[in-house]
Amino acid sequence: MIKLNRHFFKSLACLVFFTGALSLQAERKPNILFYLTDDLGYGDIGCYGAEGQYTPAIDQLAKEGTKFSSFYVHQRCSPSRASFMTGSYAHRVGLPQVIYKHREGPIGLNPAEITLPELMKTAGYHTALVGKWHLGEWEPFHPLNHGYDYFYGFLKIIEGSEKPSLVENRKELASKVQKTEGQAPGMVKAAINFMTKHKEDPFLLVYSDPMPHAPYFPSEQFKGTSKRGKYGEVIHEIDWQFKHLMNALDELGLKEDTIVIFTSDNGPPVERQKSYDVGLSGPLRDGKWTDFEGGVRVPFIIRWPGKVQVDASSDAMIGIIDMLPTFCEIAGVDIPSDRVIDGVNILPQLLGDKESKALRDTQIVPGKTIIHNGWKYYAKQQNPYNNKKPEDWYGLQAAKAGALFNLKEDIGETTDVSAHHPEIAESLKKKMDQFMAEFNKNCRPAGDASNLAEKNFKIERLAGSSVKASEKGAKGTKKKKDKKTKKNKK
Repeated sequence: MIKLNRHFFKSLACLVFFTGALSLQAERKPNILFYLTDDLGYGDIGCYGAEGQYTPAIDQLAKEGTKFSSFYVHQRCSPSRASFMTGSYAHRVGLPQVIYKHREGPIGLNPAEITLPELMKTAGYHTALVGKWHLGEWEPFHPLNHGYDYFYGFLKIIEGSEKPSLVENRKELASKVQKTEGQAPGMVKAAINFMTKHKEDPFLLVYSDPMPHAPYFPSEQFKGTSKRGKYGEVIHEIDWQFKHLMNALDELGLKEDTIVIFTSDNGPPVERQKSYDVGLSGPLRDGKWTDFEGGVRVPFIIRWPGKVQVDASSDAMIGIIDMLPTFCEIAGVDIPSDRVIDGVNILPQLLGDKESKALRDTQIVPGKTIIHNGWKYYAKQQNPYNNKKPEDWYGLQAAKAGALFNLKEDIGETTDVSAHHPEIAESLKKKMDQFMAEFNKNCRPAGDASNLAEKNFKIERLAGSSVKASEKGAKGTKKKKDKKTKKNKK
């Protein structure tokens, strides 16, 4: 019989402790900081080739991580945010358009949707949204009702006013504010406070910057700092915010445990004939409001110390619809199986696994465009700047229905090659038709609060912040003006 002495048991105890410690360490889930800008273009930051301005903090992220050149979103704000929340094309969840509170009626992201923050909470994550929401301005669509534990940002709670209020959870902090004027310090502070409070537990922080959306109101310290005018100065203010968030991660000791992603909800306004400053799409065609590459292809940078390749670039096709399944994979959460999720788990692509089979080779705007293996087909005509009248195209040509572009050789979509490759055009048309047949069977409605007796936000109001009945008379005039300035707003 083998005799076991106390030294054996001591060694065994140490082994058990060490193994347990490794197990706990392996189970630690990373934090996720998702920085989403508003209308930032492919050519608006330094590491993507911007000129006349500087973005050192964002560029540093690219040096410490991987920069992607084929990240796809929708062409406008609400649709991209709906895709981020649901993992589905915005058209599938009934939100292909921007949600204007007093135009489309009381609609928003359907409460029946299973959202990304809701899923992350099941894995023990604390969730927060700081900044812009834009997925419904009524109580059923409040961010706190869609999975966020904490909200600091902008909601339109004053009837008849186009200006939002600054709200923290369910308390109004200021009324009739301008989202893009003087809000950055408060947003940064709220985000850092959230990270500090939850530094011992995993968190998902969505920092939804309302910049560089028009109108442009750069803070005093950034005025005169860019050759590109106010637009460039606002880009500098974005970089300032990002720098402070990165510094906070360092100071809290969270850098190694946090995935940081920087991206945009859609491309920039590029119509040179407008009276306001415009963004840059770099080598891409056109911008916001269109399904040209400049409208739907935006910067995407990811840093995950010890996981993501450093100072690397990737042309893998990925999209904002992939965030939900990918974050769920990271958190160890199953994605919903009772509905169609268009996104896929792109973790192998993010980690630079070149041996893995590409999970995404097709990107679709339902009923409009399809990209497959580098070829882009237009099922519906796309006009320059999305303007209806040819005289408003300023000499540019539309991409007619049936147009085909070879993005591998012509990233700027300058030459329609459908006549030279009719077989490819026909193949992509069939793929779109097949997708639409499935799509039409599996669409889900937007949320509609029309029949609710109490649909207004349940928020503690500031004294005297409501709009008087006499002020509501201007609403009709405002609506007419909105039609003229529709493209400047989201």
